[in-house]
Amino acid sequence: MILFRSAILFLTAFISVQSLADPARLLSSKAVEHLSESDQWKKLLFYAKKTFNRQSSLFDSPGFFVSSEGKTDPLIEMQAMLTGMHQDPIAFANPELHPLCRFPIRAKFLIENLNIDRTTLPTPKCELREKWLARNVVKKVSLVFSSYYTDNPASMFGHSFLKLRINPVGLNGKQHNSANELLDFAVNYAAHMGDVDLLTYYWKGFSGQFPGKFSMEPFYVKVQEYNNFEQRDLWVYDLALTEEESVRLASIMWEISENEINYFYFDDNCSALMLALLDAAKPELNLYNKLPHLWIIPVDTLKVVTSEPGLVTDIQYIPSTRTKFLTRFRQLDKNEQQLVDELANKNEPSELATELKDLSVNGKIGVLDTLVELVDFKEDIAGADLGKEFKNLRAEALKIRSGIPERSEKLVTTPNDSERPDKAHGTTLMSLAGGVGSEGGRLAQLHWRPALHGFADAGDGYPQGLNIGFLNTRIAWDNESKTYILRNLGGIEIKSVPTVEPVIKKNAWTLNVGQRHRFDCGPEARDMCLSSFLNFGYGFSNFLFTENITGYALATGQLSILHDGYRLASAEPGIMGGISFTPKGPFKINIEATRQRSYGIKKITLVSKGDLTAMYALSNTKTLIVTGDYETKYGSSIVAGYGIYF
Repeated sequence: MILFRSAILFLTAFISVQSLADPARLLSSKAVEHLSESDQWKKLLFYAKKTFNRQSSLFDSPGFFVSSEGKTDPLIEMQAMLTGMHQDPIAFANPELHPLCRFPIRAKFLIENLNIDRTTLPTPKCELREKWLARNVVKKVSLVFSSYYTDNPASMFGHSFLKLRINPVGLNGKQHNSANELLDFAVNYAAHMGDVDLLTYYWKGFSGQFPGKFSMEPFYVKVQEYNNFEQRDLWVYDLALTEEESVRLASIMWEISENEINYFYFDDNCSALMLALLDAAKPELNLYNKLPHLWIIPVDTLKVVTSEPGLVTDIQYIPSTRTKFLTRFRQLDKNEQQLVDELANKNEPSELATELKDLSVNGKIGVLDTLVELVDFKEDIAGADLGKEFKNLRAEALKIRSGIPERSEKLVTTPNDSERPDKAHGTTLMSLAGGVGSEGGRLAQLHWRPALHGFADAGDGYPQGLNIGFLNTRIAWDNESKTYILRNLGGIEIKSVPTVEPVIKKNAWTLNVGQRHRFDCGPEARDMCLSSFLNFGYGFSNFLFTENITGYALATGQLSILHDGYRLASAEPGIMGGISFTPKGPFKINIEATRQRSYGIKKITLVSKGDLTAMYALSNTKTLIVTGDYETKYGSSIVAGYGIYF
């Protein structure tokens, strides 16, 4: 009896396995239908829920799917994959196009979860895949955040990419010469733009008209691009992916290949796709779905990763050429600092030795090392580049330095914990405030800023002197007149006021596009009307008395369209000045004044404006806010309230 039951069980299991091994029966099985709805399968296809909760793959290239319906139907894609896996390689013009070669991770997933007998599958020659995987044996994965770059509006929000640490031992057991992390690989996702102007960049970036592609290149390329060329510090967050999961990620990169995802600047951007890739390699993470999705800022992805318990195992800091220069510069005394400045301004290699002759040995070493760092920073020198303007000065400094046998002090740059980008406040600010106007009327004000940071915001994790607002909106309700006042409705608002370090001189600039109410409308220039404007400015900034206070002054130009039925357009040159008090503590304040002359078709008016913003951070998510406004023909107002970051 026992033998009979055992025989029945064996026969049932045998028939079950055989049915799964049979492609025709497999395609219509409940197991396939159930597995196609699994999170793991959908993550391999990069599925995401979009508008009206509809799911589809982030990828737009047909080559990423076996079926023409694979972008929106995971079951049909799985069935097409299973059919392709069983096809004879002879049916393909190139064996490398066989699904077993083209999609190795998907094939492995199906074989393991459907108990497919490997002996029933063909064995196409996947030479290109095997060579690629042998060259890219990954041991560890890190998320890298490139800090904010204020000289390029496209990079002011930061950037993130993955770093694949190559295993020094390959699949064939041979040693790889990749112990140096600069020879590791960087996985990047970026828009392929070509040569476009700024307005075209923003329009196409917002509407998803740029093709976005993943790429892999040596990590040193990214170090040169960000550390050296753009003077951006890099923060490397090591992730707790096993070697198997790391290799899996590299295999998924093979499946991605040259396929494209339409690039959306505030949604499917460089950072969001990194989390989708990590989810595919380690499905239990589910990082992509934790993003806000209405707009995704690179630092948001960093916060998602660092908030995942146990995911980040270590944090490394790679300073830029700017940071390395400033570190050495601050180690010099005032006379030596002044000498470095003078030597760079003179740029006379023949006089270098004479200028240094009265210094001590340590003084010469400090000045020469700092001078070389300064030239590297000014010339954006990377790798074997020699620069142009300071080429001979740099060569002479290195020549003199080589004649001094004493070693230089090792350069150590240790940032404060508060400088870590993951310590930054949330990218969205919402506040509610109440106060009074100049005539005693009560005011209520709602402030909403989806992104990113202002001068008076808590400074942890953000560079000093950076003000970026996207859709920055302030609406006040005047209870006395029973009217609302649109203080600001910004499209994009950028103000870069770089902190002026010794020897480093960068200009301040601003760009602001939006709408607001103004109070010089109508025939008598006393009415309120809605105005659309484009404002731009250029100037300078500097410390005032202390490094905690920065002053700035800019010449500005503004083009306005006034919806008052009297004046259609106005050209408005002016000047802008401001003071930012940004100490290390929780209190920050910014005061700004603008004076503009408005040249309309029928009249000329003079407009003065003033703005005050003071904030006291209660925590990384809560703040107290005081804002004040003044404008010609309107008077003044002041409100105080409570804000939250999220």
